[in-house]
Amino acid sequence: MNKGISIGMICLILIIWGGCDINEDLSNCYRGIHISFKTINPNYQFEEIIGSLDLYLYNHEEVLVEKYSYSQQQLISTNYKAYIPYHASGEYFLVAIVNPHELYAITGEDELITFHNQLITDSNNIISSKLPDIYHSFKEIRFTEATYVTNDTLMLSKNTNHIKLEVEIQGYTLPENSSIKTNITGANGIYDYINRPLNGPDIIYLPHTNLENRVEPNNIFLKNESTILRMWIGDNLTINIEQYNGSNFHNLLKSFRLTEIITALSDPETGQLLYSTDEKLGMEDIFNIKVTLDGSMKIVALLINDWYAIRPDVDL
Repeated sequence: MNKGISIGMICLILIIWGGCDINEDLSNCYRGIHISFKTINPNYQFEEIIGSLDLYLYNHEEVLVEKYSYSQQQLISTNYKAYIPYHASGEYFLVAIVNPHELYAITGEDELITFHNQLITDSNNIISSKLPDIYHSFKEIRFTEATYVTNDTLMLSKNTNHIKLEVEIQGYTLPENSSIKTNITGANGIYDYINRPLNGPDIIYLPHTNLENRVEPNNIFLKNESTILRMWIGDNLTINIEQYNGSNFHNLLKSFRLTEIITALSDPETGQLLYSTDEKLGMEDIFNIKVTLDGSMKIVALLINDWYAIRPDVDL
């Protein structure tokens, strides 16, 4: 079993495929499947986000038959379609990873049931860099004896979210030699072949960009940006606001569940929930969050993408 197809082989396939005319006898043409891609999130187009692509093809026994890798240039040359050569007729399973990166590891790929896509952190489960966007898809496909080059489409889920966080603490005096920092924690770093989250350790996402950290008499302001992996209903993703006193000691001032609050957002006019399903969550990947706390660390206002989760002067 060959688990990786060479660039030269792909080029040969494309040459043969390109030489077939639909009006000619197709008996000498190279058979297979032509795979197109679409992103579920409408804010992105495959042609704009593709850097590289890995396809994992499994037979009906869920054993890896072949791994195919495509560069951006190869996909451009084929109008952004990936070609998979013909295999024995029958049902197969296809896993797609768009933009694989050294911060993500594919393990257990020899069998479909053990396929894992995992975020790579340091020994303390901390990630502080900006995660590159990665996309995932899974679909059952079929090869038949009677067909030559057929077409299919894979729908891509975006597995990263960008969190732009603003925190204001009113009526609070920060002790001397202290600072306020935030992080996001959650066990969302491992996914299986259908992009289902698996049990794993809580990851600590530190901001990759700090835009503002301002301390005024009785008021504190900070603004930062973080990249986290995907959300789903029932996850434990949590935003934490912490006070550091010295280099190591810190205490938690406030925390709140991120996905829980987002999925409770509703249109004030209709009452309709905005992110009531995992599918709706997948349609959004940038969240602008502004939280205001008083001196006792009570949340007095919470705004997410211009929707209030907690309105000012309203005790929820």
